[in-house]
Amino acid sequence: MKISLTIILSFLGMLSLHAQNISDAALFSQPKEGEKGAVVAVHIGTDDASVSAHTIDVFNEQLQKEFPQQAFFSVVTSNTSLSRQLTELAKDGFTHLLIQPSFIVDDVEMTVLRQEVIQIRSEFMDIRIGEPLLSSEEDCQTIVKAISQKYGGKNANLLLGEGSSYMTQAFNSPYTFIQYAISSPSMLKMLKGDWYVATLNGYPTLQNAIERMQANKEKKVNIITLHFSPSIAIQNEVAETMKSQILPAGFKATATHQSLGELPEVIDIFMEHARYAATHRSLSPIEEKFSHSSHY
Repeated sequence: MKISLTIILSFLGMLSLHAQNISDAALFSQPKEGEKGAVVAVHIGTDDASVSAHTIDVFNEQLQKEFPQQAFFSVVTSNTSLSRQLTELAKDGFTHLLIQPSFIVDDVEMTVLRQEVIQIRSEFMDIRIGEPLLSSEEDCQTIVKAISQKYGGKNANLLLGEGSSYMTQAFNSPYTFIQYAISSPSMLKMLKGDWYVATLNGYPTLQNAIERMQANKEKKVNIITLHFSPSIAIQNEVAETMKSQILPAGFKATATHQSLGELPEVIDIFMEHARYAATHRSLSPIEEKFSHSSHY
């Protein structure tokens, strides 16, 4: 399997940026007079209430347990404007916010979230954002193991994510790193069947995966969608993809529309990201400059 070293290094470099210029600082320490803290969960959402009950609701419950002393709010972006919710929180006197999205990768949704936070940041004393699911090498490995144990079969297994055609390869590279991870010797020993990765709108492309499966003479393919809570629209998109690209390529295919949000390992990673954001903050440009100068 040939994977661009440049893409892998871009992803690892992007991950290292998250670890730089960070200072230990508790977001929710002993509040002073006039300070109020809140935790905001942000979800893309699904139109299937039964799916939400096993994903979004579980995510929200766990996040509230992590920060029981703080007010809690949940935003589904398809139903509510995050910027409007943040404006209301500022009017209600909240001063310290932790925002934890249930996004899979750092792509368009995360970019929009950050832009909305930047616009309202001056209204708060401190506001922080937890990372999406696949934000480190360890995250990717943990998710592959969990998915393989829960949904893997003895035939070909295709992990299918959304991806993004609007971002650089670095922003699609978490999927590339998953592809790299499942081909490692240690992972191959524990995985049942053969494993492939593709995205609907980014890299690796579905055509890449199809060509690899054909080269390996695969006959049956189990498609596992990489979504926290796949909506009916996403399920329809996958079904159309099967009809237009996978079946004509000569494969028998089934789709597993189970949600990543149903995996305890996924919820655990999100909670780790929320805890980290609540105890670390990015340095301001002035603090960063001072930090660099202190080393000389």
